[in-house]
Amino acid sequence: MSTHLLGATLIYLFIRLATCGFSGGEPLKEQCGVRFSKIMPGNWPFHVALYGAVATVPPRYKYICGGTLIGIRTVLTAAHCVVEHDSIALNETLLQIYAGIYSLESVKYSTPYNVSSIVIHEDYNVNRLANDVALLKLIESVSLNQFVQPACVWPVSDNNKTIDGTSAHAVAWGLDENERFSKTLVETSDRLPPSEDCYRQVGQLLVENNSLICARTKVCNGSGGSGLYVQQNETIYVVGIVSFGPTMGPSRRCGVNTLTAFSDVAKYYDWIKTNSDAD
Repeated sequence: MSTHLLGATLIYLFIRLATCGFSGGEPLKEQCGVRFSKIMPGNWPFHVALYGAVATVPPRYKYICGGTLIGIRTVLTAAHCVVEHDSIALNETLLQIYAGIYSLESVKYSTPYNVSSIVIHEDYNVNRLANDVALLKLIESVSLNQFVQPACVWPVSDNNKTIDGTSAHAVAWGLDENERFSKTLVETSDRLPPSEDCYRQVGQLLVENNSLICARTKVCNGSGGSGLYVQQNETIYVVGIVSFGPTMGPSRRCGVNTLTAFSDVAKYYDWIKTNSDAD
């Protein structure tokens, strides 16, 4: 076999693996919470980037928030990422979703998915920081591969079991100390603190009434809508959605020696199930 033919064959095989996974050349079938690598760039195939249109002609899109793919046509994110003033949903044509990317620089080489509709939680209240949850429904199904997979949605806990102390992973393209978005995904892992610590940091009423959980992570500033994940028996679940965090220190930044507040996905399980497409 010639060198050129061998090179072309290897490139073809690489592309097939990148688009079809390791399933004998057939497209990967949808499962949730499956990942094929525990190292970057393929260890968080559930995380997606939300881009919003800037008022230019033609429109220019910029990164605004993160999200979690929970079905082949459904993204889970924060309501505050996709609303205008008075909590009115953005026009869906102003949003684009990028899946399977590790670096924001790579979007220029990727094809975005367009949004067909936005579902804001009916009780979202920006003033009370309540019910900060939204779903984005895509016009076309995403193509699943080892870099693009849906996460499982953490179910309603049986008998009010707590996940305090569980090791959790927050993933996002957040703002750094220079107020610039990280070029690559930032991951922070830590055990979820007791609810009492969350009460002290953000207020007990907020935690109890607005269905929040907390995590100690630098994933905060500029990370709205991004996911908090846990693993059980090799399956990855999204348990939280970045909502807000108390600001501390001279830089007035959250995620610096503070707890970040996440919308508690388990509390919204029924709402998510009811409002998701039957992917």
